[in-house]
Amino acid sequence: MKNKIFLIIIIILCLNTVYAQDKNADAAEKAGIPQKEKVCFFNYQDKSTNDKYRYLSYIIPKSVGADLKNIGNYEIINIPDKIDYLDKNSSAEERAKFINGVSRRGREYKADYVIAGYYNIEENNLIVYSQILDIERQEIIYVDETENKISAIILEMVEEVTDDIKEELLKAREIREELREEERKRKEAEKRANTSPFLGLYDFFNGMTFGVNYGKMHFMDSWTEDFTDTEILTFYLSYCLGDASFLKDTSFIRNLGFTAKYDYFSTRNEDYFYHSSEYLDFTGYGLNIFYLFRINDMFNLIVSGGGGFSEIEYLYEGEYDYETGTEIIPGYSKTDNDFYYNAAFSVNFIFSNLKVESGVSYYYIQYPSDSISFFSVYFGLGYRI
Repeated sequence: MKNKIFLIIIIILCLNTVYAQDKNADAAEKAGIPQKEKVCFFNYQDKSTNDKYRYLSYIIPKSVGADLKNIGNYEIINIPDKIDYLDKNSSAEERAKFINGVSRRGREYKADYVIAGYYNIEENNLIVYSQILDIERQEIIYVDETENKISAIILEMVEEVTDDIKEELLKAREIREELREEERKRKEAEKRANTSPFLGLYDFFNGMTFGVNYGKMHFMDSWTEDFTDTEILTFYLSYCLGDASFLKDTSFIRNLGFTAKYDYFSTRNEDYFYHSSEYLDFTGYGLNIFYLFRINDMFNLIVSGGGGFSEIEYLYEGEYDYETGTEIIPGYSKTDNDFYYNAAFSVNFIFSNLKVESGVSYYYIQYPSDSISFFSVYFGLGYRI
């Protein structure tokens, strides 16, 4: 009868402790206490010869777990099962096998630590043995045995066991933090050692596209009478500001970009009656600003405009009398450096690193004798770094 009353008191006190620690846990969460570590308790083994102390098998881990949870730094899981206690003198093979098996069970509950043990009754003394498995470090921590008279209040015994386990857990946490800090520093040092000095430069050029456009051009105004339509080649290097990591989340600037370009075309005019020819070679070095209208990840509309500096070589071979072969107008050549401007509208399709583009462009060249203007319909391929 006395043992039954004693058991009821213990259960009531445990329930009261659980209720109190729940309140404290809520307060700890509001106070911003760091993430709790998860501790998994298994029932202790009863190695006594008296069945009347069998209830301590679950009372000890339940009570110790409740006290730890009440601290606010631990999340407790009680498993109604038992695991073996690994003797300190066990062989390396037995130790490895034990750690592997218990770790596997602990990971089922995503635990950081697994705590178990056993107790015995010797000459009216209750002796409790506990051990902690640190799953992350794969290390067994033996807690000093706790001994007290069986006649003493069981809660005093639980408090002693709790203090011993708490002390070992705090030591384990400190070691963990030190090891994690060392690992963090090691990875940072390794990263610095393996980082190319050109990484920043690569990051800057990441997203840059180089390619070539081929266009069929048509002269406008009086130049349609002087020269035949021809082809224009454009070699370009473009960069969209949205590819820069610090600008990719902006709303307007991310769609802006720049294109450095090299334009070239050559055309001629034949006068078969006078056996005369004219040649016009154009080389342009320009810079355009463009704006992307992003339809989706693969398809964009582009509006661009800009200008640059051009070099135009003009060659006139002169006119000859067909019958006499005499020169009527002497030939000559000249080179002019002029500004030019252009605007374009295009669409592009992006397939991984390949860019396919098609559009219409307009050019205006400030040629001294008579300004040159033309438009072209072009198609191009580019490669995106």
